[in-house]
Amino acid sequence: NTLNGYAYDSFNKDALLRLAKEEDGRMVVPGGGSYKMLVVPAQHPMNPDGKAYSKEVQDKIAELKKAGVIVPELPYQSDNFSALGLERDVIAPKNLAWTHRQDEKADIYFISNQESAARTVDISFRISGKTPQILNPVTTEISNPEQWKATGNRTEIKLSLDANQSVFVVFEKDVKLNNSEANPSKTASASPLLTHNWNVSFVRNKQTVSTDKLFDWSKSENPLIRFYSGTAVYQTTFNWNGTDQSTSLNLGKVDNLATVCVNGIDCGTVWTAPYQVDITKTLKKGINTLEIEVTNTWQMP
Repeated sequence: NTLNGYAYDSFNKDALLRLAKEEDGRMVVPGGGSYKMLVVPAQHPMNPDGKAYSKEVQDKIAELKKAGVIVPELPYQSDNFSALGLERDVIAPKNLAWTHRQDEKADIYFISNQESAARTVDISFRISGKTPQILNPVTTEISNPEQWKATGNRTEIKLSLDANQSVFVVFEKDVKLNNSEANPSKTASASPLLTHNWNVSFVRNKQTVSTDKLFDWSKSENPLIRFYSGTAVYQTTFNWNGTDQSTSLNLGKVDNLATVCVNGIDCGTVWTAPYQVDITKTLKKGINTLEIEVTNTWQMP
């Protein structure tokens, strides 16, 4: 977790004196950085003159404190700054990375699962009076959280994340989202993609393979394929029955990224779980063509 629930930046004396300004009780710097607290290192015992800071720095710190910026006395023993009036921005389980950005319209949190396994996590945000929305950066789909509730000045949500998956949690100002305005989670049925044959072309070295089942490059008997690094193009056809249901293609697992085209139409690129793309609008009744460009990085198996 980022400093036990707080996002932070580090900067030097020059940035403090030249760039830092007071605005609405916060310290702000060019580029949009805004800080409620300034943690100043304590005096170093090896300092030969026994002074921690120059008068110029001391005056700057005093100016920021007078404007309302919190400057805690060190050593600070608590594991959070609630006693100083600054609650944790995000309370989340371990191995969950996050960052927070804010503009005139919304608070935007980027949440990333750092584990190679699917997880369902409870996250508490230091925000209230706004309705959360989940934005999938791969599919651009917007949906409601599985569960969420406002508690005091915080909002708690339950979030399901696939292995290494990332999402945006957006709290937009003056927006009240109900289930009819977003795409709630749906239970989908899964069925295998029925193909007869795959043609695989290795772009960089002109190798081609025709196979009735997919395989791991690193286990190929052909060394030009076993040690191949670059893009390979998978091509096949499949039959579609023409239903009106929303349909996604799940690639299972990909090393390292894949671009999917159905009937010559780009359906998007995936690089993290879940490795799936929406192909609803590209499908036609009868025979469809499928092309998947897979690009890997070189590494020994």
